[in-house]
Amino acid sequence: MTEKNYTLQSTFPIDTIELIKTYNVMDLRLQFGYSSFELSFLLGFRDLYVRDLENPLHSLQYSVPNNNYLQHIFNCGMNKILPKKTDGDKYTIRVFTATENALISYRIEKLEPNGSWTLFREFTEEPKLIELPLDSSISETAVREFIQGKFADGYFKTSKTALEVFQLCKKHFKEAIRPLYVANSLKVLTSKRKTPKLGTKKNEMGRTYYSELWLAFII
Repeated sequence: MTEKNYTLQSTFPIDTIELIKTYNVMDLRLQFGYSSFELSFLLGFRDLYVRDLENPLHSLQYSVPNNNYLQHIFNCGMNKILPKKTDGDKYTIRVFTATENALISYRIEKLEPNGSWTLFREFTEEPKLIELPLDSSISETAVREFIQGKFADGYFKTSKTALEVFQLCKKHFKEAIRPLYVANSLKVLTSKRKTPKLGTKKNEMGRTYYSELWLAFII
């Protein structure tokens, strides 16, 4: 295997399409320079949603509506997300783990028809706020000032998703934007003690929306 001190955790069957889709999306986010936290943010879900989904021992999967949402995030066709063809409906995999510096490494092996095991994927989960390499000159300050300006102009009088705000920033700056900077900028507005501020709500998919919030006080 590797120099990591791996321990076998489980051996089980898994839907081929779901397994391949999970790590196709992982490859896409790494190609774009997005951390698992940043993809969770763009999807509108809890901070560790994608990290849990990429954990091969977790049962979480991308639902069909999220397949479509991922196409918008990565501006790609479904062929980049779903496998073109598979060699069976089910794979049998075994998962090994190793822990170092409070981060878990995974080694996924796939059972081949001849009875041998081959490496399918090996990776280490990321720290929540890691900044992966991203070709961008846009600072967090610039992103924060732009979003605060849009807030002052009434942009959030109608509800917006994280992805809508992110895409607006990309259109304005005309280059790649680090999603973490957008997330932090929105957090500043939702954490304000006084109104007007940003409030959050979730739709039927559990996706977070942001909208301007005023508190009315009766004297």
